Amino acid sequence: MHVRDARMYAPEIMKKLPKHEQIDIQTLNSIERELGATGIKAKTLLVDGIPFVEINKAAEKENASLIVMGSHGRSMVEEMLVGSVCGKIVRRTKISVLVVTRGMRR
Repeated sequence: MHVRDARMYAPEIMKKLPKHEQIDIQTLNSIERELGATGIKAKTLLVDGIPFVEINKAAEKENASLIVMGSHGRSMVEEMLVGSVCGKIVRRTKISVLVVTRGMRR
């Protein structure tokens, strides 16, 4: 799942979203194929909104038993100022969360 943070959109960025949406969809599809090749069934999702809110909504809607996410997202400055999406998920969800740190990624 990728959530494009709606709070970050300026008018000039909104004009570029269709191009970026296609890139995001291609990336998600690539991840889905890569997981599928290892036997893991995956479903990808691209949404606009507030990341921790949308992730929680999707996990509840899908009746997920586990949320797996990286410890650091794209906006490290925002994370330092207001707290990470991961931290908000861990504190606000009823679903188990597995946090993957940067050292665990390939």
